[in-house]
Amino acid sequence: MARQKKDVVSDIFSEIAKDTGAELVSELDQARYFIDTGNFAINYCCSGKFFGGGIPGGRLTEIYGPSASSKSLIGSNILAGVQRMGGIGVILDTENAINGEFIQHATKCDISKILRYTPETLEDCFATMYRVINYVRKVKKIEVPVCIIYDSISVSPSAREFRETKLPEGYSKADFKRIVGANEQPGERAKICSKELRKLNTEMEQNDVTVVVLNQIRDKIGVLYGNPETTAGGGQGLPFYASLRMRSQTQKKIEQSVPGSAKKKDRKSTRLN
Repeated sequence: MARQKKDVVSDIFSEIAKDTGAELVSELDQARYFIDTGNFAINYCCSGKFFGGGIPGGRLTEIYGPSASSKSLIGSNILAGVQRMGGIGVILDTENAINGEFIQHATKCDISKILRYTPETLEDCFATMYRVINYVRKVKKIEVPVCIIYDSISVSPSAREFRETKLPEGYSKADFKRIVGANEQPGERAKICSKELRKLNTEMEQNDVTVVVLNQIRDKIGVLYGNPETTAGGGQGLPFYASLRMRSQTQKKIEQSVPGSAKKKDRKSTRLN
């Protein structure tokens, strides 16, 4: 009797979900799919699986850390991972530092099938994401995984900041008001990111698009106690909307001795990126 009653209740909830457009939580997975990062250790940390694991698909992932800590390399490997799934890889190269030959040799990625954009401002970066998503999903109606790498959010200036570069030499207050419009506001870039991420969060869910944002760390000014580190871009909105946050760190250096000298001070060190 108890089992029959339980089945009846389950049927009622299934019927309600079907008729009202809801989903039963018991039928949802933690992630629709995972995108391989090219590293078994990272795959396991992100998804609990060595094979078939990686960063969660259809979600926002943030990779942050100091410079030369392999953030771009991880992003390139993710692009290779989405290609192996038959998907589309997109990179927003705001740092203008992408090396196609390096990506091809380091990740075995088909660079002829990677879309590269170089938006000028923070607002342009998000507008480019919306444009790509709309074109792939609604215009062409392509149903394959789409992954967008934003490298990196810490570099992109706001549109107001970018307009300052258009000021003539010896500009007047009237020129500043006409070209720039207004002075910098507190938390300007963080407010822009929070506004855009609210919209992007819905776009990713509705169109099944994965976004990976690369970020750098900075030191807070005047911090005497605790961890002085903070991320350079995105404000508090980026950690809030990110389903996964990954910190990269360079631990060791490769020591290379200069020929003809055994002195330690004559050695050169190079970082792996």
